[in-house]
Amino acid sequence: MKELGPAWRVLVLLALAIHGGTALLRLNTFWPYPRLVDFGAFYAGAWILRQGGSPYPWPQGLGERLAAESGLVLGLPRLNSLPLWPWLLQPLTLLPFPAAAWLWLLLNLGLLAGCTLLLAQIARITGPGRLLILFGLVLTFGPVTLSLTLGQTAPLLLALVLLLGRGLARPRRRSAWTAVPLWIAGVATKLFPMFWLPGLALLRAWRILAGGLLALGLLAGLHWLLLPRITRSYATAFLPAQARLFARAGLLDDQSLGAWILRLSQPMRLEVPGLQAFQRRAVSWPALLPLGQEAGLWIGVLLVGLLSLAVAWLLWRRGSRNPEGAFYLWVLTGLLAFPHTERYNHALLLPALAWLWGRGGRARNVVAVGYLLAGLARLTHLWVQVLPWPWAPLATGFGVLAVTVLMAGMASRLSRPPLGGAA
Repeated sequence: MKELGPAWRVLVLLALAIHGGTALLRLNTFWPYPRLVDFGAFYAGAWILRQGGSPYPWPQGLGERLAAESGLVLGLPRLNSLPLWPWLLQPLTLLPFPAAAWLWLLLNLGLLAGCTLLLAQIARITGPGRLLILFGLVLTFGPVTLSLTLGQTAPLLLALVLLLGRGLARPRRRSAWTAVPLWIAGVATKLFPMFWLPGLALLRAWRILAGGLLALGLLAGLHWLLLPRITRSYATAFLPAQARLFARAGLLDDQSLGAWILRLSQPMRLEVPGLQAFQRRAVSWPALLPLGQEAGLWIGVLLVGLLSLAVAWLLWRRGSRNPEGAFYLWVLTGLLAFPHTERYNHALLLPALAWLWGRGGRARNVVAVGYLLAGLARLTHLWVQVLPWPWAPLATGFGVLAVTVLMAGMASRLSRPPLGGAA
């Protein structure tokens, strides 16, 4: 933090307090065993597939059966992942849920340790002590903590992004193919990594693009070979219904640009957790921009389209100078552009934060602001309860603002001509 001025250091310390404080408050999730709600859905989906059923939707009475046979006593949120994802996790269902949850947590911590080493390379951080501090910052980063306490897959997606980015920075013949298993797992659990493929094409990273396309081909083939009936039902009924819901709902935790516009353009009535986990509090506000749902939806689509085209032009014209940084910029664009972006997916801000930190100078000021905004986004449920209108609906977009600030900082650095003034 030596390069940061006093005011910027205050921002970083405030952000550290928010990230670290919220991480400490969630530690009780892991005791007496990790009560990972979203991993519970993965586990339940794998369990019902092993029994010959389908998780789309959950069979009636599944919760009671799982509680009796595996010790899973958590509520089951809807499973949105592709059918291959729970199919891949079937071996975990041979363990009771508490043991499987511990194993899942350890696997994610191992992934995050490997990601920390790659982030240190990008940020140009060396030395055992600094690496240990960086690992602590990664673990307490709000979206990462949220992913760990839910049992989500953000560490897996972070590892995929970093592997691809490092492959662009140091091209090797085999780097295109080492990421194929991660591609398959990443797209199986979340669809939005498919948005990264056009970015690789814009960067003319043909080998890495070929690896991603091969992974998609294998993913499709495995679905139709192993799970044809469930895949057909998922693709024709379940997924379209979910896509329509996410595109029009403007859910509180959704940090896509379109969802934020929807929250601002129509009256909202929400139920959010209170200070106690069992409490629910109703919150409502009028439209800040009285446009209506349809107009808000189309304005969001227009803004996303314009933003994606602008970044695509930058990647095509300037991305070859620093393909790694340009790819991380495209990943950020996807977080805003995809119709549904949960807050834990903002773990993918870490490569951009590390890249900007490694550039030094004023780029580190951008890191300070982005890091703080990501921390404020961690407190979304608090803001909607304590802030009056119009600040409450605006505060639900702190995550959107974090991505936007980092994108602006990266675009500025990537647009600069190289030393010597050449275009």
